[in-house]
Amino acid sequence: MSTRKYKSGSEKRKRKKESEEQNKKLPKISQYFNNQDSIQEESNEQRDGKAENDDISGNIAGPDNSEYLDSEQPQPGTSKSLNESCLNIEKLKSLPHVTAKDNFKELNDHVKRFVIENGHCKPKGPFLRDSNNRSFLDKYYYTVSKSGVKLERTWLSYSLLHQKAYCEPCWLFANRASKNIQNIWMEGYDDWKHIVEAIERHETSKEHLHSCFVHRQWQLH
Repeated sequence: MSTRKYKSGSEKRKRKKESEEQNKKLPKISQYFNNQDSIQEESNEQRDGKAENDDISGNIAGPDNSEYLDSEQPQPGTSKSLNESCLNIEKLKSLPHVTAKDNFKELNDHVKRFVIENGHCKPKGPFLRDSNNRSFLDKYYYTVSKSGVKLERTWLSYSLLHQKAYCEPCWLFANRASKNIQNIWMEGYDDWKHIVEAIERHETSKEHLHSCFVHRQWQLH
């Protein structure tokens, strides 16, 4: 015969009541959270969102602004309201060459994203001639492969304001601390007599290829 004893119903109810009383004495987990923390976090998120919307506005130069600050560290942009920011972005999009480097006073991630999302700056000629009657030509935007296929030089862009060619990936992503960096292709190239050789030399350089790789990664998100 089994000698195992079972608790009666009254004993079980008594034990359950004692357990509930003990649980009531334990501190609530909510007391370890500060309601002000969640309020402050929400406020920070709203402020960060507004700052991101305003940032690209502060980096846009007007169509008549010929200054461009090429710096490793972005300069602080002008503080603007959200409505003014939207107006400036729409004004920029109305320009014939929206991604021209001359449209931006400074360079940061928001500008880089804007330029990449809106395409290369490749105005069509005829272009202004220099004192030697030479100029940039549309044909420089392209190259021909060994098999005879015409390929676009997607990296090559042109500034109508300064009448100079430049490399978009290097302008956006070049390591400006590198000793081998070719600043002329970020600031603008206008030696039309030697441009063919200069293009071939630049597009095979290590720094340029690295900039193109980073540019491509941004395009692919």
